[in-house]
Amino acid sequence: MKMKKIILFALMSIISLVSYSQSINGLGKFKLGSNISIINEFGEIGKIDGISHDNYDMIYSFCHKEREWAIVEYIYDTNKIDQISTGSIINANPAPLCRTFEITNPVKINDEVTLEEVRLIFINDTLVSIETSYSSALNEALDLKYGKIEPKITETPHKFTRTIDGSKITLTDFDADIDRSTIIIECHSKLHKYYSGSIEPKYFSYFILQNKNAMKKIKLETSKYKKRAEERIEERKKQNLKDF
Repeated sequence: MKMKKIILFALMSIISLVSYSQSINGLGKFKLGSNISIINEFGEIGKIDGISHDNYDMIYSFCHKEREWAIVEYIYDTNKIDQISTGSIINANPAPLCRTFEITNPVKINDEVTLEEVRLIFINDTLVSIETSYSSALNEALDLKYGKIEPKITETPHKFTRTIDGSKITLTDFDADIDRSTIIIECHSKLHKYYSGSIEPKYFSYFILQNKNAMKKIKLETSKYKKRAEERIEERKKQNLKDF
């Protein structure tokens, strides 16, 4: 009986080791835990000629490679406390330890898979989040390497009234989530079809891979800056009322 337990324990250990080794930790050259220097393969970190552009409630600096725009770094404008407090700036993060880049050109992983709109988040120069557009080729490659996972399907019906004749119609939002997450890693391939104020469907999809603990740290730091921004807004309101 003792020998059987030893053999069973050994088998469980091997299974756990194989399972762990198959856990996803990156896409091609983008690996969680990589140093920020991997950006240098696509452009130069930093502003070119001091150029920055203020748009979409954020400041972003362009990085240059072979006279073409190759990388965007999203930078929070901490002077815009209204945007910080409401969370309307969605691409950048106010925490100094966090930097967010987007590679504007397609990134070829192999002959079958090319990544579009790759967004990378670093904490203290360590890669903690990879986001890219979803593609069937990417998902097929993940299935082959890590095993096929059936998507979780969610359907949500909505009733609409046609303005032209007042007739009723039911349209259904569709969400598909392929979840490859582990205890440490969050990994999702998501597809969405939804209706918003129109009978014409809208679509968006993405793939995201990130370190859960690191993203919790970012969330905590963001909440601190949001609280400070709210305090500054409150103080500004009080100053405006000093002659009231």
